Parts: sequence; C-alpha cells; structure tokens
Amino acid sequence: MDYYQKNLEYYTNQHYQVIRKQCIDSSQPFEDPEFKPLATSLFLKNTDAGSIVWKRPSELCNAPRLVIEGTSSMDLIRGEFGSSSFIAACSVLANYEDLWKRVVPDISTQEWNTERPGDYSGVFRFRFWRFGVWIEVVVDDRLPCKDGKLCGVYSTESNEFWSALMEKAYAKLVGCYEALNSMDAGSILQDLTGGIVQPQHIRDTVTDANTKNQLFMELTDTSIGGISMATCWITPPTPEEFGTETPEGLVLGHTYAVNAIKEIKLGTGLLSFFKSDHIRLVRLRNPEGTKEWSGKWSDNSAEWKEISKSEQKKMGLTFDSDGEFWMSFDDFCKFFTDLSICRIMQSTTWLGGAWREAFFFESWKTDIDPAVNTAGGCMEMNMETFVQNPQFRFDITDDNKGSVLVQLQQKEAQHCNISEPNVLTIGFHVIKIEENRIYRVNKLLEKGKDYPYLQQRCTFGKLELQKGRYVVIPTTQEAGVDGQFLLRLYCKTSLNASALLPKYPDKGCFAFCTGYPTMVTSTKVVLGRNCSKPDGSVADIYVLIGCEGEFVKSKTFKKDADPKFNCSALFYRKKPNSVIMYSVYSDGMLCDSFMGQGTMSGTIDASGKSMEVPLFGRGKLSDKRMNGTLVVDVTTSDNIYAL
Repeated sequence: MDYYQKNLEYYTNQHYQVIRKQCIDSSQPFEDPEFKPLATSLFLKNTDAGSIVWKRPSELCNAPRLVIEGTSSMDLIRGEFGSSSFIAACSVLANYEDLWKRVVPDISTQEWNTERPGDYSGVFRFRFWRFGVWIEVVVDDRLPCKDGKLCGVYSTESNEFWSALMEKAYAKLVGCYEALNSMDAGSILQDLTGGIVQPQHIRDTVTDANTKNQLFMELTDTSIGGISMATCWITPPTPEEFGTETPEGLVLGHTYAVNAIKEIKLGTGLLSFFKSDHIRLVRLRNPEGTKEWSGKWSDNSAEWKEISKSEQKKMGLTFDSDGEFWMSFDDFCKFFTDLSICRIMQSTTWLGGAWREAFFFESWKTDIDPAVNTAGGCMEMNMETFVQNPQFRFDITDDNKGSVLVQLQQKEAQHCNISEPNVLTIGFHVIKIEENRIYRVNKLLEKGKDYPYLQQRCTFGKLELQKGRYVVIPTTQEAGVDGQFLLRLYCKTSLNASALLPKYPDKGCFAFCTGYPTMVTSTKVVLGRNCSKPDGSVADIYVLIGCEGEFVKSKTFKKDADPKFNCSALFYRKKPNSVIMYSVYSDGMLCDSFMGQGTMSGTIDASGKSMEVPLFGRGKLSDKRMNGTLVVDVTTSDNIYAL
C-alpha cells in the first residue's frame, strides 16, 4: 500500500464507500450537506449567485464520463470564474498519469457505467495533500453552470467531467471556488502531489548569461531525480493591469503551464550533422486556451525552418490554436517574472531509495520563559532570541560535497480568505556545528547561511555542503509569532536527522559517583599548515580531536599538506585541568600512521581566541617537533548551557 493511502484522512469525516452504498440502496443521488449548491460555496463574500444554477453532468450531456481516453495537458479550458492557477497546475499534473491517479483514485468504480445505471450514486472522491497528510474529499456531482455551460474549469470533451469535479472537491477543501483565485499554482501543485515547491523570482535572480544558464540547468537537472513540474506567470505592475495582453500575446497575471524544456540542434538535412549551434526552447500553455505568444518561435514563425522535420516531429510540434506554444528560453527569462517548480522526490526512509527523506512537524510558540519560548524570530532582527527557535541537526556523510534540499512549509488556515491573509513571513538558517553536538545551540559561533524570507506557504533551499554536522533553524521573520510548520530534508546519503535535545541532562542521583560537567568547550580545527610525514612526503590526512575519552574525527583530505579541516567538536568537561588533544594521522590502506599531535588547555582565559598549535611526537618522543601546525579556535564557559 502506498504511503499516501496508509496515512489517509477523511475530510468532514465523509467516507466514499459508505455514501455510495447508501445512495445506490436508496436510488437517490448524493446531495452533499457539507458543500451545498449555494452562493457561499462559490464566493467569499457575495451572497447572490445571480443566474448560476447547479446541474449534474447527466443534465448537460447524454453520456457523461469521468475520463475519456486518458489525460492530457490539453484537456482543460478555463470557464467564466475558473482559476488560471488551478488549471495550469491540473494541466501539468495531467501529463503524469500515475500522479493523476493518486488524486483520482479507483477510476473504474467512480466512472459512469452505462451497462449498470443503477450503480450511479452521484458521489465522487478526490485526494489532496495538505501539510503532510493526504485528505480524501467527497463531493456530489452538481456543478455550477450559467446558460447551460460550466462556470469553472471544463474539458475539451463536452462529456468529460474529471476536471470540473476535481475543481469542486478542491474548492470544498479550501472553502469556496473564489478562494482558488488567491492561490498560486505552486501551492496547488503541492496539494495535488505532495511535492516540494521551489519558487523562483526570475526578474530578480536571472540577471545575466550566467544566472540564465543556471536556471536552465536547474530546470533540466536530471541528477535530482523524480519528477519536476513547473508553472510560470508575469506579475502585473499594477492590479488594474491583471488580465491585459502584452504586444507579444502574453497575458499578465495568468499562470502558464510549462509542458517541456528542450535544447534543440539547429540545421536541416545534412547541414544539421555539421552545425554546432543549439537553441533552448520552452513549451508553454495558456489556460485560456486561445491567446498565444506571437514572437520568435511562435506558431508558423520563420525560425522553425531552422529545425529539421524529424526534430519537429520528435518535439510533437503542432501549430493549432490551442493555447500551447514554444518560445526561446531567452525570451522566457525576459518576459516572465516568476516561476514555481514542484519536485516529486523518489525518496524513502530505508536504504536503497534515490533520496533519503527526513521530516519534522513542529511549531513556533510564544512564552515569557526563554527556555519554553520557540518563537524567536530571524537572526537579523532578533539576535538575542534567535536561538530559541526549534533546531534540527543533520549530517553530510559524503567526503565530497553533498546536495541537500530543504523545504519549510507553514500551516495555513484550512479555508483560504484573500481579504484576510494568514500567511507568515518565514525562512530558515543552516549553520555548521560541532560533529558530535546533540544538544541545542545556545550561542552562535558561526553565522552560517540564511535563505530568503518569503510571505508564502513555503520557502526552499538547495544546499551544497561539505562533510559534517549542520543545524537548520526555521523561523518567522518577527519574534513572538505563533505558527505550525513542516520541515522536509532530502539528501542522497543518510541524513541522520533529528531535533537537537533541549539541554544537557540535569544532575542525576549517580552524579556524585560519575561526576558532572563543570565547563563546556567548543573547539574547531580551522586548517593545517605544512602537515607532512617525517620524510616530507604528503599524505592523505585527517585530524582527531579528543578530550576526556571522547573523540571526533574529521574527513580525510587527499594528498594535502595544508588541509582546510573546518572540523569542530563539543566537550562537556568534568575535569577542568584536562587538555584537548589534536592528533594528525595519515590514512593508510591497512592501518593509519601517526603524524603528530598538539594540545591546548581550553581554559576560560583562552576562550574566544584563535591559536597556532605545533605538532609533536608522542610517548617517549613527545618532545620531538613534527612537521606541521594546526590553526585552532577554542571557546570555553563554566556555564554548561552557555554554548
């Protein structure tokens, strides 16, 4: 059974099978008491439905069907008050049958059966992902119509109704049909798939050839795996310009489905074998279904003569007035202001998956007690309270850089209301911490990296990190703001992710026997200088940091006499006079070889200083100077909760 089926919730506690049986037994089609055919189901505030009437599909055509010959991005058309964001999201989803079937389960049972008309129940079910949970929503098939036509989204086939019924189910989930207009396509795609959303403000971030190439590689990156879906739009300069058409045929404010991104070789016939020029193209679809791009690479433009007929066929090129068109990637970046990428990760919490996933449901809660308060706000505006936010650690175990995808999602009100925004401004910070830290960070010793704070449902970051342990700290921008959030992490190697523990354990009844820490030390080996073997040869080396029987090992640096170790350790010390030992080893095939060691007292008077530690021998050779010096930072406090 799929994960989404095992964790299914039933909206308003309505169960499809129970309702269907009741309707078949009574020969009465379902009338949903939770989403009645009233103006309140249509509009946020308008109580007058005007000339809108609600009709069942059998009243609109002779042989209604849920789906006809599969799904396609070309199936959908926007009605009088249909949401362009919803249609664009559904258009992209329709390209992936397996994902579509998750939203529309058990099609054979839900489909109209002309041979068994008595099985008609008038109830349909759809599944949406919201804040980490798949929710099944049931609706009746009474649809809003005006002058005999559907008011919302409808199909190019007059007797196909999956899109109209899905729209009704989603409108029920978010409150009403009008609420869909306040939602962006990225959020809707996330609700349809459970994917992670990556917003991209093209106008602000794509400013030159380099950033343009980075965006293209991001959109076509196959190394991430899974499925990537995208939508885009042009934010109008003023609200009054929403829906107006540019001279090039693009509609301001309307969401377009990104159906393909390709790099095509130019040239026809034998010329194509010798010509090295390529063109990057994007295929988009306007949910209006008619208005199209009229610039370069538009339908029937002269540029298509530069591409062979076989290549055109491979691209599925047609020149119909169907709202779908091609344009160059350069023009795409020039005219569109915003892009939303939704990634469906091939993940598992078990070995063997393409990506490892970790997720945490937590909250920001305000409290006058700093030890209880978790609504600390962002670092820039609230340095003193920042560390009070929830903290989660994860490890990068690859000796090379590891890619980590991070998405922070806040929980919104179930029903959307465009007149009363409930979305907080959120973001997160990622900071490298000591390799052995398991308790919360109470003092920032490194700044780390923050990701843009957005007043949106989600914020996203793709990180390239060196081996080591890191903490991610999700925050609201302002301190003292309550809210719930879902944090999701993805990495190709084991994340070993968990929440950092609140604080070092209190003294137990056996503390008088085992001892209890009286000070805490954080130390970092920044780098090594001239670290070579006694014969002067360069080795594959690592450093081992130890204190009172606890050790932390750095990554191995290949043939490097001046390694940038950047390796930290945290020690809760029971013996104030104990030293901190820094040992350098050569990583051998059968056994490792000692290259030298140095020590520091790590006392409070040395705290906060960066020092050079020379390497010496050990045992009888402890006075012998060895090759190399380590640059070390040390911070110590006699308050074990200070760091």
